Amino acid sequence: MELSRRNFIAAAGAAALSQTLVAKKRIPVALELYSLRAEAGKDLPGTLAAIKKMGYDGIELVCEKGGLVSNEVLWGRPFGEVAKMVKDNGLTVYSVHHGYHLLQGDQIEKTIEINKLVGNRNVTCSWMNASKTIAPWYEHAKAYNAIQARLEKHKMNVGLHNHGAEVQLVEGKVPWDVFMDNTVKGVTGQMHLAAFPAAKLDPVAYIRKYKGRSRTMQLNDWAPEKRGLLLGEGTIDWKSLFAAAESVGGIQAYIIEQESYPPGMTPMEASVRCLENFRKLHG
Repeated sequence: MELSRRNFIAAAGAAALSQTLVAKKRIPVALELYSLRAEAGKDLPGTLAAIKKMGYDGIELVCEKGGLVSNEVLWGRPFGEVAKMVKDNGLTVYSVHHGYHLLQGDQIEKTIEINKLVGNRNVTCSWMNASKTIAPWYEHAKAYNAIQARLEKHKMNVGLHNHGAEVQLVEGKVPWDVFMDNTVKGVTGQMHLAAFPAAKLDPVAYIRKYKGRSRTMQLNDWAPEKRGLLLGEGTIDWKSLFAAAESVGGIQAYIIEQESYPPGMTPMEASVRCLENFRKLHG
């Protein structure tokens, strides 16, 4: 009886320690490079150094206009040169935004190669054309399932990044729902969070609905008829969102994106403030 009691106490202690370690697991936070697109275009190495100095763990890698349009050149430099800059500045790449054409045909092998070069596992499509009918979204889902089958051999996941169109009703259905409902669990739904409350949808409910599929997400806030809002200054319930992302969402990295800026505040200043606000909200 005494031995059983000791075993029970030891097991309970181990379980409690395990829960504590899980609770204290630190989720890295990155900056979407589009947030500093003008600065990166003028001085990419200086911009990367500034991101590291701000306290970000890494970046989401994009080109000047968002998703990569080429697997060869990025920010006017050979991709390998950019990869070395990122590494030299001690930053981790948590996601790379690609144009859809780079995930198809003979392009996908090169896409896999460049993602390996920067150590990235989250291969994210930055844009799918909006449609006036819902049928194309079923076809998109089939295509992404096929892409995922190729990427998972390299321990990578394909993902789709939403804009406003994906969360607006089309023929009585939400395209994002159709896409997520018809793709395999390996396919990530990278939520551009502000688009959900803008469409009167609850982002926390979506994280819980598609469990384990929010490997990365773009943190941006929203409030009616306001632009330039910083993270934490809008209507999103960040405490509930972080709890959902870390309990059921499968989050691997938070990615802060600030597309526009408050009057009188530079993009650099806005990026610093967003990180400060994140830390206050998340702990």
